[in-house]
Amino acid sequence: MYNNKDDCVVVKAKIPKSLNESLRQLIVMKHPQYQKGGLSFEIEQALRQYLASYKQQQNTNSSLYAEKSNPSFKVYSFKQDIFKWLIESELYVQVPQFIPKKHLIDAISQLRGTDKMTINKWLKDLQKYGCIKKSSMFQYEFV
Repeated sequence: MYNNKDDCVVVKAKIPKSLNESLRQLIVMKHPQYQKGGLSFEIEQALRQYLASYKQQQNTNSSLYAEKSNPSFKVYSFKQDIFKWLIESELYVQVPQFIPKKHLIDAISQLRGTDKMTINKWLKDLQKYGCIKKSSMFQYEFV
């Protein structure tokens, strides 16, 4: 089953007897033509598959972590949530360029909570990341 035996190492591991029996039965069914090497081949394939799935999971987790830790992503995503809320609440037929501060605060309150500190935090973050800018004392512009 192996082309190059010099490229192999012996690994000793303890596994439950029932797992050993099940594995050997599987090998006999899958590879009846091989008397030797079937166990090594199946263990190698299982380990390769495990490592590939682990690496894929790590890559997925790291990309999710990047999204979670990226504040601009959260803010831009929240801007889209505000647009959606403005349309669904029937305040607007389409997303406006200019919005009264009251409507923006209503959207933030409905989506993130009514706490004054939360509302001010989101107003500040939306401005910081260029999603909105203040056009007058009581009006914002979506950028």
